[in-house]
Amino acid sequence: MKNEKLNKYVEMLQNIDEKNRYYLFIGVLLLIFLLDYFVFIGPQLGTLMGLSPKISILNDDIQRVENDFKRIEDYRIQVKELKETLAEIRKNIKLREDVPNILEKISFLADKNGIKIDRIMPEPDDQTEILEKDKKVYYYLPIYIEARSTYHNFGRFLSSLEQEEIFIKTSTFSLASSSNIKEHTLKLTLLTIIVEDAKEDDKDKKDKKT
Repeated sequence: MKNEKLNKYVEMLQNIDEKNRYYLFIGVLLLIFLLDYFVFIGPQLGTLMGLSPKISILNDDIQRVENDFKRIEDYRIQVKELKETLAEIRKNIKLREDVPNILEKISFLADKNGIKIDRIMPEPDDQTEILEKDKKVYYYLPIYIEARSTYHNFGRFLSSLEQEEIFIKTSTFSLASSSNIKEHTLKLTLLTIIVEDAKEDDKDKKDKKT
């Protein structure tokens, strides 16, 4: 029975002319493609299209995390640099007991650069408090100098001070003509930072004010 049906189909195909047989073949292929698309490919494409926004969001999240990690690394580098700078600054800040050594260093640099010092003295009465932290008080201590110098030697002297490991900066200065044509009268105030332990009396006064 099956063979008879099969023979009929074969006979029908043989009776179809070549052109119609070609169209029939294309129709069968198209039918197979449509079935494959709707049964297999279609649902998969729908799933992929549904995942596409999620993949985009995931990529954005990954990019954001990578950028955050980069920023964290930049922050670490900045913190390291700041710590190194702070350590360098602290190394340049001296104790009040070191003031005589600071004066000696200034006198040495002045003599080295051809400046004749007539008077050099710290002025603790005019010192100003900068900061109080961790039971330490930091001050700007003025150092007053009277000397004789040329403009050139004075410039070299200031340059030498900047290269020292002691924190010293120029506050005020004046160069006035003198009887010596080559030299001028120099009046100079330098500022250096000193640190000392906070006094309990000062701390009590601040607590009362607070």
